[in-house]
Amino acid sequence: MKKLLTLLLSVLIVVGLTACNKKDISVNVNVMDSKNEVMYYQIAGDKTNLIDILNFASGTMFTYETEVVDGKTAITAINSDKADANEGSYWAVYVNDELVGKYIDDVVLKDGDKVDLIYTSEPKTEIVGAWEVNDGYNALLTDEETEIFNKALEGLTGVGYEPIRVIATQLVSGTNYAFLAKGTTVTSNPTTSYYVLKIYNDLSGNAELKGINEIVVPNIMTKEESSQNMFGSWTVSDTGKAGMFNDEKAQMTFDKAFEGFTGMVFNPVQLLATQLVSGTNYMALCLGKTVTENPEVGLYVVEWYEDLSGNVSLTSVKQFDLEYYLAGE
Repeated sequence: MKKLLTLLLSVLIVVGLTACNKKDISVNVNVMDSKNEVMYYQIAGDKTNLIDILNFASGTMFTYETEVVDGKTAITAINSDKADANEGSYWAVYVNDELVGKYIDDVVLKDGDKVDLIYTSEPKTEIVGAWEVNDGYNALLTDEETEIFNKALEGLTGVGYEPIRVIATQLVSGTNYAFLAKGTTVTSNPTTSYYVLKIYNDLSGNAELKGINEIVVPNIMTKEESSQNMFGSWTVSDTGKAGMFNDEKAQMTFDKAFEGFTGMVFNPVQLLATQLVSGTNYMALCLGKTVTENPEVGLYVVEWYEDLSGNVSLTSVKQFDLEYYLAGE
């Protein structure tokens, strides 16, 4: 009898320990349909890897599509009988309400974790690797972006940098930012230029400068061979307002230059330089968006000319080589 009680007690202990060790991890899938309405699914499981939980549940409530980027798996679409597949959509992964990025095969979970897969309603814009061009130019820098910029450049000497806009971001374990900035040398004869600064902000809020690359006017790197007008000298412009140039004449001539232009819409990001010739040449960085059902977004270097009689013509439109300015650390 004593042996039987001991055996029963051992069984109860094992069962109790098994119950205590049972994982309780919930994964929330927030699916966006074509009307931008959110549908919600929840998966509960005892897996420790997010990709295992998704693989286990896939086909019962939804299916998902992935792509491999640099050896890591990212979700590109989640489909169900009530949702629409959106090729090129973006799915962010949140663990306990904290953004951890977009890769799912390296997300390790623990008991009690809450995971959200959240779809962004905007389609993916131009990608350089995993970089996404920022198409939100209705405002300048946010307070958070300014703080990240200042933290990363703390103690840096030789050139004073003025942040203008975030032109692209990249979700990693944290976020990489591509800042467009105006830099002036701290010398007796200061010179001014524009720069792309790559800054990494980790999940703890630590900011680190990863690279600085000057945008040299007029030798700006584009994805097509640049045409250069070497008469006269280019003068770097001042910073402007969001969505327009600070120079009223530049804005007026820019609008004239694109009268009747079809296929794409261009919005000012920054007037980079002007050049006095027999009239005036203008050069600017612009956000270009195709006028299509699924618009493609990119950064472009635009040049236009106004003659002495006030006639305006578009000189060139070339895609800005963002990859070149973000290469290396």
